[in-house]
Amino acid sequence: MNIGYLQETLSSITEVKPLGKTAEVNGVLCHIIGLVRYGDILRLAALQYDDEFAERAEAAEIAELNGLPEKPETNRERLRGDRSLDMTNIFHAVPVALH
Repeated sequence: MNIGYLQETLSSITEVKPLGKTAEVNGVLCHIIGLVRYGDILRLAALQYDDEFAERAEAAEIAELNGLPEKPETNRERLRGDRSLDMTNIFHAVPVALH
C-alpha cells in the first residue's frame, strides 16, 4: 500500500458512523466497528475472532515448525475433506456485492 492509494481511498469516504458493538455468534466473537458510506454504497466494518480457528491454526503452525506429523485424520475427515483450516463465517447469509 502506498500513500497515493490511501489518500484516494480516504477521499472517497462520504460518511462514517462508529457503532462499537460486540456480539458472540456461534462461538465467534464479532466486534462491529461501524458503517462506512462511499457515495451510495454502504459497507459494514467488522472484526471477527474465532477461538477454535485460532487454536487449530496455532497447532498446525507449531507442528509445521517442529516437523511433527499432523494429527492423524479420521475416515470421516478424509471422506468429507475436512483438512482445511477454514474460519467460520458468521456473515454467510449477508449478500456481498462485488465491484
